Amino acid sequence: AAWITVSRPPSARAARAWLTAGIGIIVAMAYIAAPRNDFLVNIDVPYLFFHHSITALAFGMLVLGAAGSSRIGTWLFANRPMTFLGIVSYSLYLWHYPILQVAQFAGMANGAHAPAWTVVLGIVVPAILLAAWLSYRYVERPFLRATPRLAGESGPAAAFRN
Repeated sequence: AAWITVSRPPSARAARAWLTAGIGIIVAMAYIAAPRNDFLVNIDVPYLFFHHSITALAFGMLVLGAAGSSRIGTWLFANRPMTFLGIVSYSLYLWHYPILQVAQFAGMANGAHAPAWTVVLGIVVPAILLAAWLSYRYVERPFLRATPRLAGESGPAAAFRN
């Protein structure tokens, strides 16, 4: 999706179509996964591979849609919450799986007391966001500021010289 966007940015009309298709696939996947009660619990391998492939396809469509000059894309992605998610995205990537695993190991996501998706959205996602923000704020950001000084030069490429 990134390569397509760079080589030939989508028109506003194509961007709306990509966004609509990507959102539609995500909604359909949520509709299919919820009755199976396997948001985190009963993950069988063939379904897991299918799920991740379709998820990648849907998010690729969202990237194509966001890259176009549509008002819907701007409204969905050019706002404070999405900018925050973009800023802490690497920390989110690092923290989401360990925290989901802790929640599953602790029995929070087994569906015994509440549906797994409600626990994940109500407790686990806020914990992931908090951990990502703290990690970005106190580890990633200070490290990024210190990198040119550590390399003895300034500028973005300084860390890669020598």
